[in-house]
Amino acid sequence: MLLEELHSYRDLSLQQFDRSVAKHSKLEKDMREISEYYMGVQKQMEDDAYEGNTKLNERITELAGLFNEQGNRNKRLFDMADKQLRQQQIEIQQAANTLKKIVDDPTTLARY
Repeated sequence: MLLEELHSYRDLSLQQFDRSVAKHSKLEKDMREISEYYMGVQKQMEDDAYEGNTKLNERITELAGLFNEQGNRNKRLFDMADKQLRQQQIEIQQAANTLKKIVDDPTTLARY
């Protein structure tokens, strides 16, 4: 019973970690795309410095804000995943210690 619960906690931890990694990968891809777009905009600005400077600066500012926002979301996601994984590891360790105490307790065998 406790061993099944321990495996269940482990499976939940792994599933949560997998979801976190998938979200991180998507955020990383999005950040790469924004960075590439930013570089393209910057290149265009260098080639066409005299045309549309104001609009390009606004767009770059917007993209930089999006880039920072995604970076912050990514950090919060990993902080949350790390916190959950640590808590689940603590719970698994507690369950393992409890199971060991039960197995090592000579009175347990005497009761059955």
